[in-house]
Amino acid sequence: MFKKDFLIKVLEEDMMNEESSHDFGKDIIPKLVKEDRKVYACPFEGYWVDVGTIPNYYDVSMDLLNPDSKIWEMNWDMKILSSLTPSYIDDSANVKRSLVSNGGAIKGKVSNSILSDDVYIEEGAIVEDSILMGGGEN
Repeated sequence: MFKKDFLIKVLEEDMMNEESSHDFGKDIIPKLVKEDRKVYACPFEGYWVDVGTIPNYYDVSMDLLNPDSKIWEMNWDMKILSSLTPSYIDDSANVKRSLVSNGGAIKGKVSNSILSDDVYIEEGAIVEDSILMGGGEN
């Protein structure tokens, strides 16, 4: 956790450093430790992955679809927010082993995938092993 003003200052300084890869774990936090700033760590046991790369983000997302994944050992307190617009899944749709967020519509085939808010899958479309984010143009 950082105070907003401090974080902005640290990020701006790092942005000016041409030798930095601009990564918290590789550059920013080690610099703060070297400068003798107050940096603390908390012991953590369980599932943890740095999702700072696209392959890691994909792998963790796919772990959400695997009931045998260690991510489910965490006993998440999942809640459904009833104020959100539900997704529409047509009778002709075929959805298997997927997570579907709010506000979209599925008429095609979706398997082993994650669909974020407002994603629409048209009839005849096939989505497999994918993560689709909403907000794109129709």
